[in-house]
Amino acid sequence: MLFRLRQPGGKQRRVGLFGCVAGENGSVTDLVAENVKVSGNMLVGGVIGYGVSKKPVENITLQGTNSVAGNFLVGGIVGGGFCDIKNCKANADVTLNGDNAQGIGVLAGGMEESSIVSCSATGSVTREMMPRRRRRSADVR
Repeated sequence: MLFRLRQPGGKQRRVGLFGCVAGENGSVTDLVAENVKVSGNMLVGGVIGYGVSKKPVENITLQGTNSVAGNFLVGGIVGGGFCDIKNCKANADVTLNGDNAQGIGVLAGGMEESSIVSCSATGSVTREMMPRRRRRSADVR
């Protein structure tokens, strides 16, 4: 599977092949994604932007050349949420953009009340700072 996903604008949230996976029975299982390129603002994942479910995200493989970028909770498989991740493999270059950015990982950007079991990850995690604006000097007399 080859997909590129980018939501233009500054407020895009829950970005991924599946932007949001939620509900008691919501889950993504047995998926291979390859050569994924995803960018957004918040909750950005190569497969799932935001996951909140009692069922685990399971048997997901992210292979090939993959890149995921965003400002808050950015992950190779899951951007962020409340779900377990089991038996997953991720190869991704993940980038966190901005001075106040937080939450990044090759498997998941930020998870709460969750576990990651029998998973592996390769790739890179990078933080890109915003360039400082130059201030004009004023003549003070």
